[in-house]
Amino acid sequence: MSNRAVEVAAGFAERRGVALRVVLGWDFLDQPGYEFDPQITPEKVQKTLERAVVAVRERHPSVLITCEALMGWAPAVVTEAAEFADLLVLGRSDKTKGHFGDWSPDVLVRRVRVPVVYVP
Repeated sequence: MSNRAVEVAAGFAERRGVALRVVLGWDFLDQPGYEFDPQITPEKVQKTLERAVVAVRERHPSVLITCEALMGWAPAVVTEAAEFADLLVLGRSDKTKGHFGDWSPDVLVRRVRVPVVYVP
């Protein structure tokens, strides 16, 4: 998950007076932590995401922020979630040090029908 992207998205939501939905796509081979966890569960991932969003909620108390950790290939999860969005704020995973793994943001940008903000 990109903490910077969530912060930027919260700023956009605050200025527009709208809610923010944070979506994390993950699977067993692409886990949100730095260490592989063979005992990972969807509930653990959801709790990890919720803990990461706590600080953003504190800095943007006027924004209703929900978060969902959805199992699946990240680009597919994000593409599906963007169908119901007005804006997609996309950030690289904080653990990847600047790369997106097996997909690139330009592929995703061509698949969504909303404006996209990329936070490096």
